[in-house]
Amino acid sequence: MLGQYRVTWFIAFVAVHAVLWSVKGYVPRGLSEAVFFASFLPWLPFAWAGVPWLSVQGIVATPNNVGLAWCAVVWLAVYWFVAGGLRRLTLMLSSDRPGKHG
Repeated sequence: MLGQYRVTWFIAFVAVHAVLWSVKGYVPRGLSEAVFFASFLPWLPFAWAGVPWLSVQGIVATPNNVGLAWCAVVWLAVYWFVAGGLRRLTLMLSSDRPGKHG
């Protein structure tokens, strides 16, 4: 039961990220750029450092497949830990938490 809250929060974060990524072509340009920038945020330090095996060089450097995998792993880890914190918060605020009477 306790792990169910964490998985629910995690799935919600992943679903929101996936929906934002899939509709970025249909939203205003500023929001589209914000979604794009936020998605690749874990990759930016490598791009600024000029790490060649994570980027495709062109007019503007973009992440290659390894860079995209790195971003996905980082975002999944962030979502997992934030979901754990929200699970704790949910249990603290829940009226049916274990050990709480009346």
